Amino acid sequence: MNDILARRARRATAGIALSAALVAGIAPVTAIAAETSAPTGAVALQTEDAAAAKEKAYAAMQEALKTLEAAKDAASPEKIAEIDDDIAAFQEIYDMVVAEAAKQREPLPAMQANVDAAQAKYDEAHNRTSGLQAELDKALEALGGEEPSTAI
Repeated sequence: MNDILARRARRATAGIALSAALVAGIAPVTAIAAETSAPTGAVALQTEDAAAAKEKAYAAMQEALKTLEAAKDAASPEKIAEIDDDIAAFQEIYDMVVAEAAKQREPLPAMQANVDAAQAKYDEAHNRTSGLQAELDKALEALGGEEPSTAI
């Protein structure tokens, strides 16, 4: 008879512990394993532990409800309208910045064309001076390596 009562008590505490574990966010498998692995003589202790877990779970649920109520109050129509106004203002600023950036980018292709033309002229001048340097080196070689006279 005591075994039957102990098993019934264990099942009841396992159910309570499972419910408490779910509310508290504890893995249900862990709660069930803890309840089923307890010896039969510890039924009263398990019942007290389950009652404490149930109270903890109830307190956690009450705290969650308070948080939910606070979130609900924070999401009042006035707050939502205020947030929408802020979003609209930020969108206007963003649109202005994008438009200004587009205006600043307009002359960039022409500027790049000017840079490319200047680079081409530089490359041409560099090639010409390199060619003249090569001719000078050949002329110096032809003179036998003598330095040309600078006095005129």
